Amino acid sequence: MKKLILLIIFATSLQACGLLWEYRSINELNNMAWLASDQQHFDFNLEQDGDYEIIIMIRHLHGFAIEKIPVELKLSSSDTLYDQHYEIPVRDAAGEYLGEGGGDLWDLDFSAIQSIPLNKGSYHAEISQISEYDELRLIMEVGIMVKKVE
Repeated sequence: MKKLILLIIFATSLQACGLLWEYRSINELNNMAWLASDQQHFDFNLEQDGDYEIIIMIRHLHGFAIEKIPVELKLSSSDTLYDQHYEIPVRDAAGEYLGEGGGDLWDLDFSAIQSIPLNKGSYHAEISQISEYDELRLIMEVGIMVKKVE
């Protein structure tokens, strides 16, 4: 009986985690470097019309020297086209890393779009680094999360 209760609690917690976002995906970068030519692509479906938040996720290693990462986010579907540039802050005014750190790893979640009305359907997102450098070293992963705005 205890095992059944624990199993139910575990299954419920897994379901609850899935309700935190509509879509979440992370791409691992080759050789811990984000090349200017290496656009990150994400395809997702939304089950209902609504307002959504779009979050860009970046994992980098301690030692990453740039204070802000310039990126371009393109979002498209059959009826939506969004193209915007951002500077994702990596360090605060005191030079300390922003985000969640654990050992040498740092995770940044940047809310690129706080609220955008999107219709039910298929979407394609593309994230590119548009810095002055051909490659940004010590970046391990780039991802996107789409959350329904309540």
